[in-house]
Amino acid sequence: MELDEIKQHVTHLSEELRLNVAHEEHVIVGGKVVNIIPPFIKENSIFIVSIDDEIGTINVLVSDDFMSQFKEKVVLGEYVFFEGFANVVSRSIKNEVKKDVSVFAYSLKGITKDEKVL
Repeated sequence: MELDEIKQHVTHLSEELRLNVAHEEHVIVGGKVVNIIPPFIKENSIFIVSIDDEIGTINVLVSDDFMSQFKEKVVLGEYVFFEGFANVVSRSIKNEVKKDVSVFAYSLKGITKDEKVL
């Protein structure tokens, strides 16, 4: 899937997300699944799904229930769109403010290289 096609279906690309999004803003992000990190501990049932939108990568946080529901779509190498809320965390490190942005997803639409999003 090309960048131009991804742009048609997202509210923010990875760099726009880092520069312009507000905490808890509604967003739609999409790209190729490049990494899936399962929960670190049983009490924390959050998966971290990294997607590449041809500009950069975005970490998308999804629940265990979400992954169970969409396990056949959220797989390495597949293109997906996540809908959710931006999670913006700013912290000061050695007098420099560092901003980390991720997305808490609540919805997903799977796409393939030859399909358009419904």
